Amino acid sequence: RILSHDGVTEAVRRRRYYEKPCRRRQRVAYEACRRVYSAEMARKISFLARGS
Repeated sequence: RILSHDGVTEAVRRRRYYEKPCRRRQRVAYEACRRVYSAEMARKISFLARGS
């Protein structure tokens, strides 16, 4: 569980096969967008939960 939380297992799985540079850029951009979306959604949910 600690390894999955740190992202070690995903990194090992990604390194198993070569990742083309265009696919790597797509993945990095997707992960960044997902982090931003998740953070904003958590902020919105906490704001809405605080109001009621």
